[in-house]
Amino acid sequence: MFVFVFIQAASRQSVEEIIDNYIAARGGIDKFRSIISISMEGTRKMMDNEVRVKIIKVQGRLFRTDFEFGGNRGYTIITPGKGWAYFSGHADGPQPLLAEKLKSMQTELNIGDPLVDYQLNGYQAVLHKNEILNGRKCHKIQLISADSRENFYYIDAKTNLLAQSSHLVEGNGQNSGKEVITNYSDYVDFGGVLFPKTIVTESDGLDSGSITFDKIETNISVDEKMYKYFD
Repeated sequence: MFVFVFIQAASRQSVEEIIDNYIAARGGIDKFRSIISISMEGTRKMMDNEVRVKIIKVQGRLFRTDFEFGGNRGYTIITPGKGWAYFSGHADGPQPLLAEKLKSMQTELNIGDPLVDYQLNGYQAVLHKNEILNGRKCHKIQLISADSRENFYYIDAKTNLLAQSSHLVEGNGQNSGKEVITNYSDYVDFGGVLFPKTIVTESDGLDSGSITFDKIETNISVDEKMYKYFD
């Protein structure tokens, strides 16, 4: 029994150290906490289309993505209690997000990611056996939320930066039970924190594609109208 408890404690200490090293490599916890809003603009490639995208986040309050291509525009809005999606090609106007979809996207309200302040946000971290991704040794960390949602994070053992994350899409939708894999690369310093300029998502649905950011600004002023939907 003593040996089992000791191994558990050692595992917790190891996972905490890996996460602390990751946060330090990104710029440090104080830098993360000093960023209360962020704007990220770039080009997303999906289904042979190039889509101009702008993402705005306000820590704990708002995640908004606006996109435009081929004369059409749309957006997704996530707040702590509500969410909407809109595409100008649909006659029905803005649509409330299904409860399961809204719940699964609440992590987007964090400017960092679930690894930052994971304990304060109610996650349990579990360290798994290292894995090799694209020739690089990565620490594999499982985060388990209070409602038993699971996400996996792969941190490059050499750079201490996040290389990949994965999770299962839940709910009754078309892609329910499908794994979504996201790769992160080309980290650049913005406001004292490293952010990945290139994010590639692998899945069977519309979420699949890549985005490259060419403009990132921190601690911007965000108009209250960004929290509201319109058509």
